[in-house]
Amino acid sequence: KKIKKYKVGMDSETYAISLVESPAIEEDFVHLSKEEEEKVFLESNEKHMVYGAVLVPDKDIYRNNGENEFYISFSKESIEKMSQDFMKEYHQWEVKLDHEEIANEVCVVESWIKYDLYKDKSVALGLNENLPVGTWFAGMKVNNIEAWERIKSGELKGFSVESMIRLEEFN
Repeated sequence: KKIKKYKVGMDSETYAISLVESPAIEEDFVHLSKEEEEKVFLESNEKHMVYGAVLVPDKDIYRNNGENEFYISFSKESIEKMSQDFMKEYHQWEVKLDHEEIANEVCVVESWIKYDLYKDKSVALGLNENLPVGTWFAGMKVNNIEAWERIKSGELKGFSVESMIRLEEFN
């Protein structure tokens, strides 16, 4: 059975970002060895900051809504527009835990698009340096103690967007 593939349209909107155990984009907050992880979290404990990829351009993301299964992907252009609209529309406090409850005291305080493969903040932070130009990254200030403990324990591993999207079918 051939699974349909859709591009996300330019008039789509992200209205929340969720901290989740299994991000659909398959990118965790950081990829570090056990030894380095302790050092980073020791430093991050003071700042209560978490950084990661939000959306990756042209990455096929598998979806199954119970009735249909399909892939969606976001273009660089749609990602850039969605990231800018997210900030312009003041959605920085729209952070959820596992797509359910609002994560009080958690806020998106940094948002950027990767424009250079090597000279990017994401590389300096130790995130996946192979992510392409056009990837949307975010930094969240996490003052919610329960959420912070779930991040430190590895239960929450990455970001997942909540979006209203228009899909355009293509082969």
